[in-house]
Amino acid sequence: MKQVHVFTVIVMLCLGSSTVLAESDNPFGFETQTHPLQYEYCKKEEPHFAKGHAYRCRSAPRPHPDFQRYMVMFVEEVGLCSITAGTIPEYNSGLKMFKMFQTQIANKYGPPTSNDDEKMRKNRRAEMRWEPHAGFVGIGDIQSIRLNLHPRSIIASFWLVTFDECWKAIDQKRAEAF
Repeated sequence: MKQVHVFTVIVMLCLGSSTVLAESDNPFGFETQTHPLQYEYCKKEEPHFAKGHAYRCRSAPRPHPDFQRYMVMFVEEVGLCSITAGTIPEYNSGLKMFKMFQTQIANKYGPPTSNDDEKMRKNRRAEMRWEPHAGFVGIGDIQSIRLNLHPRSIIASFWLVTFDECWKAIDQKRAEAF
């Protein structure tokens, strides 16, 4: 009988945690204190910028239908630091998708604080920014946002309010290695 109760509690906790994941106000539903390896679709990644703290995810708790991959940075002592989503648009649809993402982000977070339309006209590259020093006031844990259009990809990056604290923790670990 006790085993049944224990099993029921475990199932309820698991179901409860999946509900919480879907309710996150962070982009794509990633929870600030949930380690990326707790998501079945994330794995450790070793890019040069955040060795040991980057995770590639083939989906998200609340995936966007037009993004194909996600990268999150997570520091155990701090939590989630940033969320990046990327896509490779179909031939000749990059600018259209970029404008669509810009509108979707602006609908939730307000207009960008800077943009580079000149660059977009010249070489099909563009960047929109939502930055605190330029007046952006984030929602929830979001501190700043960048949306980039490259010739072969579109990348949306969201930095959380924990981002600076994450880099301090990473730098501290590096310093302790000496």
